Amino acid sequence: MPTPRRRTHDDQDLPELPPLDGDERDEADGPEALAEELPDESPVGLDDEAADDLADDALDLPEDLDGDDEGDGPARDSDDDRDLDLDERERWTGDDAPLADDDSDLDDGSPDVDDDRGADGPEGEADESLEELPPLDDDVDGDRTEGDDAQGLTDFGAFALPLEQGARARLLVAGVGALQATVSTAFGVDVGQDRLYAVGDALVMLPLRAIDDPSERFEAVAEVDVDELFSSVVEDVTGALWLGAMSGSVWRRTRDGWHRVTELSDGRSTGAVELSRDGARLWAHTALGSLHCCEDGRRFESTLVDEGVRALAVDVHGGVIAALAGRRVDALRVSRDGGRSWLRRDLPEALAVGAVACAGDRVAVAQAQGHGDGYVSLDGGGSWRAWPVLAGASALCVVEADDGDGRVFFTTWDDASDRAVLATARIGADGAPERACTLVDLESVLPRSDHDDDEGSHRVLRVVPVDRAGRRLCLVTARGAVVLVSVRG
Repeated sequence: MPTPRRRTHDDQDLPELPPLDGDERDEADGPEALAEELPDESPVGLDDEAADDLADDALDLPEDLDGDDEGDGPARDSDDDRDLDLDERERWTGDDAPLADDDSDLDDGSPDVDDDRGADGPEGEADESLEELPPLDDDVDGDRTEGDDAQGLTDFGAFALPLEQGARARLLVAGVGALQATVSTAFGVDVGQDRLYAVGDALVMLPLRAIDDPSERFEAVAEVDVDELFSSVVEDVTGALWLGAMSGSVWRRTRDGWHRVTELSDGRSTGAVELSRDGARLWAHTALGSLHCCEDGRRFESTLVDEGVRALAVDVHGGVIAALAGRRVDALRVSRDGGRSWLRRDLPEALAVGAVACAGDRVAVAQAQGHGDGYVSLDGGGSWRAWPVLAGASALCVVEADDGDGRVFFTTWDDASDRAVLATARIGADGAPERACTLVDLESVLPRSDHDDDEGSHRVLRVVPVDRAGRRLCLVTARGAVVLVSVRG
């Protein structure tokens, strides 16, 4: 059976090629003479790959250079491409791009680039598909001043809500970059029986009776002879003060002074301790996710062992909700008996919890690291209602308003401009948000400073109600500032 003949020059009507360098054969010798010189067992034709190389030989560098060619430039143009019409060239190379004219001004030494026809097309005619695209720069008139784009607010969450007139905001602790009273940086606040406490690089207090007096300033509670930076403060039912430290330790003040109650790190660096009070019980939540409970005022017992707690909400009525950080999906756990037993509550979707708050059976959840919808539940997490206004919320709280309705206060942060606003919405009878509005733009309260970093210094980490109805709130920012907001109605 004869060997099938592969496609060769004989199958195509191609122009005769010039001899290669170093070829001593006589030009009169045709393809038949070449075939006679090759071994019989190796029939040679021009296959597809060789044809591609041949068609593009004007662009490719030769693999073997003889002594006369030093290889310091592109290979010499061949006449082959000029002789091939477009139909023949496309058949060999699959390239239907037009060939350059002989009088082209292209520089032979310039590097090859991808075919970019530009907005006007290859022949100067505008491409209709490109004309339909919007301009890359939305500053059509060109009158935007440098830096104005940083002032634009993203249209999501509280940034899309109308501004409610009447709320007043006052800076109590300025944070990094400016000193005020005896504390320059605060990371936690707590409302005691008759005092508002702030803690950070110092422990200070402000009488609640004078909280609306702008002339009043924080005063040092007592000298804290402890070389620690504190992250939280709590006054228990006996009036004793507890401090959570950045190192993972918990301190309590007695008549004899300050004493370390426990070291929650157990030799490891667990990070800041967030202290909360649930009636007579104290809760300690570390930055790395461990959760501890103290009922006797002396010992902290671990609860939810082997579970990482992403966020914690403690209700004054005795309820506790912990958001567990799962590998793929976060989960909620609810306890009504001080952490002895926990009930599972399913989240409405696969989301990572950034903040959780509760007041009785009313629960609010905001997503972490994103602008996805938040959710509110009226039955302790049994069912959920989507709250788009909680998109981008970094901190929140739930209170019972004067008329008995639930109300959510939340702060939305825009990472592009590092701006935050405080907003609120009432919880409707069906769980939907009602009368949502923005209360305060913190840009007017927290002036920019040279100490602001790129990590979002204006981002609010905590929203703490000063009273149960939420007529006054304290906001704690990442820069260590404390803002007091008085809300009308």
